[in-house]
Amino acid sequence: MRIKLKSNCYSNYSGDYAEKLKSIDGEWVEIDTTSLFVEQLNTKPIPGVTNVGLRIYQSDVTDVEGDERIGRSKCDYCGVSVDTGKPCCGCNNGINYMKEFFPGTTRQAKTVQEEMDSIFGDAFQGA
Repeated sequence: MRIKLKSNCYSNYSGDYAEKLKSIDGEWVEIDTTSLFVEQLNTKPIPGVTNVGLRIYQSDVTDVEGDERIGRSKCDYCGVSVDTGKPCCGCNNGINYMKEFFPGTTRQAKTVQEEMDSIFGDAFQGA
C-alpha cells in the first residue's frame, strides 16, 4: 500500500518533523500496513529521510493505492469493519459509531483474477 502526500503538507508541522516531510513533499511513500488506523497512517522507513516510519494524517494525503479499506467504515465502539453506509454487525449499534476510512473515496473495481488472488493468495499456485 502506498499514499501520495499533498504538496506543502509539511507546513502543518514544525521542526525536524517538518523538514523530513519537506524532503518527500508531494511524493508517493510506502505504508506500514501492520497497524492501520482510521485517520492516520505510518510510513515504512524512508532511506535518507528516517530510519523509522513517519505518522501521516489522512488529511495530508491526496491519493491512495492498494488500500482495501477504501469504501469501508470501522465501528469506533467494537472495531468491526463493514462497507460504508451499512450498520455495524458486531455490536448492533447501527451507524452511530461508524467512521469511514478516507471519506468520499470509492473502491477501484478489481478484475475477477485480482479479486480471486486477494481471497486465495497463492494457495492453488501450481495446481
